Amino acid sequence: MKKAVLIVLSALLVCVSAISLQACARDARGVEGESRATYKLDVAVREGLDEAYLTEEVIFTNSGSETIEELVFCLYPNAYRKDAENSAYFDNMANTISEFGGIDIGSVKVNGAESAFVTEEIWLEVPLTEKLEPDDTVTVRLGARIDIAGGTLRFGGDGKTVRLLNFYPVLAYYGESGWERSAYSRIGDPFHTASATYEVKISAPDNVSIATSGAQTSLVEENGVRMVEATAADARDFAAVLSTEYSLAETASGDVKIKYYSSGADKAEFVAKATDIFTEYFGEFPYPEFSVCESPFYYGGMEYPGLVVINSALSDAEKEEVIVHELVHQWIGCAVGSDGVHEGWVDESLTTFLAAYYYKLAGDESRFISEVKDCDRQYAAFLLTEKLNSPGYVPSIARNVYEFSTLYEYDAVVYRRGCGMYASLMELAGEKKLREAITSYYERYKFADASGEELIECFDDVLGGKARAVMYSYLNADVRTGNIGV
Repeated sequence: MKKAVLIVLSALLVCVSAISLQACARDARGVEGESRATYKLDVAVREGLDEAYLTEEVIFTNSGSETIEELVFCLYPNAYRKDAENSAYFDNMANTISEFGGIDIGSVKVNGAESAFVTEEIWLEVPLTEKLEPDDTVTVRLGARIDIAGGTLRFGGDGKTVRLLNFYPVLAYYGESGWERSAYSRIGDPFHTASATYEVKISAPDNVSIATSGAQTSLVEENGVRMVEATAADARDFAAVLSTEYSLAETASGDVKIKYYSSGADKAEFVAKATDIFTEYFGEFPYPEFSVCESPFYYGGMEYPGLVVINSALSDAEKEEVIVHELVHQWIGCAVGSDGVHEGWVDESLTTFLAAYYYKLAGDESRFISEVKDCDRQYAAFLLTEKLNSPGYVPSIARNVYEFSTLYEYDAVVYRRGCGMYASLMELAGEKKLREAITSYYERYKFADASGEELIECFDDVLGGKARAVMYSYLNADVRTGNIGV
C-alpha cells in the first residue's frame, strides 16, 4: 500500500496545476456511492464480565455502482486470541494475560435463509447466493459468543471494568478495490469503517453500570438484570464500557448530555467546558451524548463516536489533556472519517494540533505556544536518536501503520511532527484562514470519509494554494534537509 500512495503523491507533485480546487465547496453530507448499513445488536454480558453472547442483524444497501458478491466483516476480537497471527498484544505482555479473547460465529442467515460462511483470522466472509446489485439491500443475521480478553488493551478488562471496544462483527470498508482486508496492527488505530445507524441492547448483571455510544433511550432492571437500549446515527463504530465500580456524573453542553463514568472524582464540568469551546469553533457537537469512561488502560485514551476511554491511572492534569484530544476526535476522526490503517495522520496530526490550540481558545495563549514547542522538542529528540542509529532515516508522516517500528516512532512522527505541520500552516496563513480551512474540511466530509489528498486539496483551496507544498514537505520529506521522500 505504501508504494501506491507514494506513486500517487509523486504524480500530484508534478500535476498540481491540474487539480481541481473545489473540494470544500461540495455537498457537506456524505460522498456519492458510499454504502450505508444499519446494525441491530443484542449483547448479553454474563456474570463475571468475561463472556458475552451476541445476536446481530445488519441491513446493508449497495449504494455504489458495482455488483457485490459477498459481504466481509472484521472480527477484531480474534486479534486477542493466544494464537493470533497479528496479535493485539505487545511482546512484553505474553506472560501477563490472564484470559485471551476472541469471537466465535455460530450461525449466519442471509435474508432469512441459513448461509455458508468462512472465518479466517479477523475476517468473516459471507457469500451471497444472489448478487447484490446497486441500490439492492440484503439482511444478514448472525449469532456469536464473545470471550472477553483480560488485560488493559482496547477489548478486555479485569472482571470489574470491561471495555467492549471493536467487539462485534463490523463490515469492512468497501473501497475502489472492493472490501478492504487490512491486518491488525499493535501500532496506531488499525480501523477503517463507514458511518452507519445503530440500534443496540446491552444487558448485564444489575450491579453493573453500562456506558455506551449513542443516546441511551431506555434503562430497565428486572430479575437481577440491567438492560440499556441505545441508538446512534452517523456513527462509524459503537462502543460500550461496563463496570461494577462506576459512579456517574452528568451535566450538559448546550443540548448535548455529558456523562462522566469513574470510580473517583469526576471531570464532567471540565468536559462540558471543553465541549462548549470546540462547539463554538467547529459548530454543533456531532452526537446527542458524550460519555467519558475512566478505565485501566494501556494507552492514554481512545475515541469512539460519542464515547471515549481514558486511562484512570493518569494524573488530573494528564486526564484533562487526554480528554481534550479525544474530544477533538469527535469531530475529526469520528464525524469525519479516514483510513486509520494507511493514513493515520489524516485525523491524528490535526487532532494533536487542535488539542494544543484548545488552550488558546480557552484564553491561555502561552500554554498553546508551550504545547507546540513541546511537540517540536519531542520530535527533535526522537529524530536525533533515530538519525544516530539510521543516518538515512526519513521521518515521513504519510506512511501506513505497518511501516512504523514502535509506538514511540508513531507518536513522534504522526502526532508531534504532525502538530508542527499545522503550526507551520498557521504561521504562514494566519489563524483566521487556518480555522476556515479546518471548518470547511469538517463541513465537507462530516459523516463521510476523507483521504489525505482530499484534506490537502481542501486546505490548499482555502489557503490560496499555499498549503500543498508545506504539507508535502512534512508528509513525505525531512523538512530539516528538504529531502523529498517520495
